[in-house]
Amino acid sequence: MPRSASLRVLIAHPEPIVRYGLRVLLEKEPDVRIVAEVADETEAARSVRQLRPDLAVIGATPLISDAAQHTAVIVIAGENAIDAGLAAIRAGAAAYLLRDCQLDDVLHAIRVVAAGQTVLPRAAVRIVQENRFEQLSHREIGVLQLVGRGMSNKQAACELGITLSTVKSHVSAILAKLELSSRTQLALYAAGAARASLNCRVVG
Repeated sequence: MPRSASLRVLIAHPEPIVRYGLRVLLEKEPDVRIVAEVADETEAARSVRQLRPDLAVIGATPLISDAAQHTAVIVIAGENAIDAGLAAIRAGAAAYLLRDCQLDDVLHAIRVVAAGQTVLPRAAVRIVQENRFEQLSHREIGVLQLVGRGMSNKQAACELGITLSTVKSHVSAILAKLELSSRTQLALYAAGAARASLNCRVVG
């Protein structure tokens, strides 16, 4: 996310009361500027592409993949915290909050995401810790953690003392086991869900 004097935020949520609460909350922050507020999914996608905000707070999970190509995404939705939260992270979201979260949780998530970290509901973090890593070998977990720290395959190879081709093989295996389709998705997942084991910020 680019550093700037103000954090440019787009609000895209179908519920007027949610948009109102978010607007009131964010307008109090001196370093936050709301660049757009929309309810319609089509308009939201168009606004993200045109305005390229630093951060988008959205309420429709189908928007994640498109929005995350241009900006950091926080999802506020009422779906199951475990499955939907991890699905959101896989799609590229930087944070997933439940609809009944407190406004302070939203502001906290915005600050954490702006700092390059990820926020998940506590239940989703627990599932990541207990189940997701069961599929991975010890070495694959090590590779995943380094990817989450922003390392390239070459850097990970140097850090672990293994060859570049071995790292690439581990990355391919991790992609298959976590049902991800690209290294970009893996990096997003690693920086989010996988970082749950490394003090990922939690709410709830």
